Amino acid sequence: MTCSERGKECVSEVIELNLMNVNLTLAVLIYTVSVRGRNKIDRYKRSEQTCKKQY
Repeated sequence: MTCSERGKECVSEVIELNLMNVNLTLAVLIYTVSVRGRNKIDRYKRSEQTCKKQY
């Protein structure tokens, strides 16, 4: 295996790792956003119910 071939392999491995990291970060971001959104919706529904009970 020549030096340049090994270099190409290293580069492709690094790129793959970077892609995995990006995918993980995106997944975490999407998860936190959806969880936050659900919590807001739940809170809104709860406050709506308490309002209806009061009036």
